[in-house]
Amino acid sequence: MIALMTTITEQIQTKMAEAVTAQEAGDYATALLKARSARMLAASLPDIGFEGGDNKRWDRASISAVITDLKKQLNAAAGIRKTNLTVAAITDEADND
Repeated sequence: MIALMTTITEQIQTKMAEAVTAQEAGDYATALLKARSARMLAASLPDIGFEGGDNKRWDRASISAVITDLKKQLNAAAGIRKTNLTVAAITDEADND
């Protein structure tokens, strides 16, 4: 079990390093794919430590935040921009008498 968890943590580190490299090259689609893979791998690990060993915990929320940012970068690179709009209700001026 410990060997399997070590392999998974190494895969997470590799995927995030690949995501950083891709993001720095402007390849947001690949960076997003790698970060999602890291999040999926992290989700497979229990939040436990080992007696007498390293207590490693992955901050899954931070990986999710990276994914959210990469989606924005990917959309921006594709020319897609998300804007929140507030629409005011239409009123009839005759109702204001």
